[in-house]
Amino acid sequence: MLRSALTRATIVALLAVAAPGLVDAQAGDGFLFREPRVTLKFETGYGFQRAQGAIFDDLLERQTLDRRSFDSPYLGGEVAVRVNDRADVALGVGYQSSSTVSELWDWVGTDDLPIEQVNDLTLVPVVVSGRFFLKPRGRSIGRFAWVPEKVVPYLGAGLGLMSYSLEVSGEFVDESDPEFPIYSDRLSTSRNTFMARGALGLDLALGSQFVLNGEARYNYARGSLDNDFSGFGDIDLDGFQFVAGVAVRF
Repeated sequence: MLRSALTRATIVALLAVAAPGLVDAQAGDGFLFREPRVTLKFETGYGFQRAQGAIFDDLLERQTLDRRSFDSPYLGGEVAVRVNDRADVALGVGYQSSSTVSELWDWVGTDDLPIEQVNDLTLVPVVVSGRFFLKPRGRSIGRFAWVPEKVVPYLGAGLGLMSYSLEVSGEFVDESDPEFPIYSDRLSTSRNTFMARGALGLDLALGSQFVLNGEARYNYARGSLDNDFSGFGDIDLDGFQFVAGVAVRF
């Protein structure tokens, strides 16, 4: 028993010394004693909304907005479980929110000051994704070590639920009244809808456990509007997201 334990310890120690020399320049630095099973990632980036459809067309026609007014920073996190060396299943959640001050194009107040509004769009996607890696993420050396590849690209697709809210608050003009009175109001909608996602990404190993990640993704979602925005049909929640993150393998 003692001899067996000493032999195993000696092999592990030798692998620790020899592993960097046993892999080519494509491998990441360091090794783990087994293949990682779980990856935890924190990410940040920016979302670019399509902002098409009747509701956005109306806002852009009346107010000093453009389609980029609804773009905003993104924060998110994800936990991924290893299926095999080429595939993961992941659960991710994110938060994206824009807030833009606008003015009515064709009207000013009786004090000759602009008639202003605040336009808020908030998106919270929760997505279950599958991820297929285009090359093995690492290699085993004997029974005691796993060495990560340095650079690994992947494709991803997912389905989930998106919580969304649109709010327009401030001053408006009642154009149905011949006096064109100015009034204050708050128009809002807040609902959930199904969404789909496609993604293309790249993992860069930073040693044995840490990974630098970059991903471009497209979210597809359509949602209904509450009575405050009746007559405009569905809201288009599609958009691109470009994110970068740091992940740790366990």
